[in-house]
Amino acid sequence: MAKKNSTLPSLEFPLNNGGALSLVGRIDRVDQARTSDQSWLRIIDYKSSDTALNLSKVYYGLSLQTLTYLDVVVSNAEKWLGQESEVGGALYFHS
Repeated sequence: MAKKNSTLPSLEFPLNNGGALSLVGRIDRVDQARTSDQSWLRIIDYKSSDTALNLSKVYYGLSLQTLTYLDVVVSNAEKWLGQESEVGGALYFHS
């Protein structure tokens, strides 16, 4: 299992000018559920205001933070956790 507060690589996007865009952030919480042969990962994003996942905003690329975090943990699961994982979910938690 990964260590608490361990670091995952940022997402890198090459730019036309030869540079790169590094997308970084802090994931509030990752939960893992395991069976003998499968692993699922869930992201929980703590919010101080009443927020809901608006699929229309996701579709148009206006609300991608939580789903991007989920993609990063699932894409890096084998190196990070030692086991490939599937998407378990992405939730907002109002605190």
